[in-house]
Amino acid sequence: MMIIPATEHFPSRPWFALRGIGDLRTRVIPCLDQLDIESYFPVVREMRRLPMRRLSHAQRVSGLPIMRPSLVPFWSGVTFIQFPIGFSRFDELFDLPSVLGLLMAGEQPVAVPDNVIAELRKREINGVIAGRTPARLLFQQGERVRIAHGAFTNEQGIIERIPDVSIQDIDPDTRLRLTIDIFGRPTPVDLSAWQIEKL
Repeated sequence: MMIIPATEHFPSRPWFALRGIGDLRTRVIPCLDQLDIESYFPVVREMRRLPMRRLSHAQRVSGLPIMRPSLVPFWSGVTFIQFPIGFSRFDELFDLPSVLGLLMAGEQPVAVPDNVIAELRKREINGVIAGRTPARLLFQQGERVRIAHGAFTNEQGIIERIPDVSIQDIDPDTRLRLTIDIFGRPTPVDLSAWQIEKL
């Protein structure tokens, strides 16, 4: 991300990076709204490992990390703000709980160009920046794996096809195609990711 000291040429209302601690969405942004300060707090959909207590027995013993999407800040501890023209209540802003101050370059606040904010907003789908982690990072085509659950338990196979989706788009209906050896013949089977494990 390109950041430029606010002394350089900018439109009359540049964006600034406001640093804070804790959950900025619930503690700082409502206070900014009361001061008529526009804020932008981008969040990213990221895959996080599901706690063991929320997994089925089959998922726990598969050894595969079971992931679910979570919303996390794009830039932890930072929200972008834009002061209204003629804003002079800076003391109120910096007296807010959880606010640490502006991101600075030396003694000058760092201004974030409009095109950076516009680019972030353009990447949003329903207010969230989609994290794109390919499913092929979990398994690779041609990789030999063991079937841990189902009719072919303990058989080994080679992954022939991986769905061209992100990890967050994999659900129980998403299948990987394996080729296993049944009675001396290579046979294709479609299995869920949690049914197979790496060797």
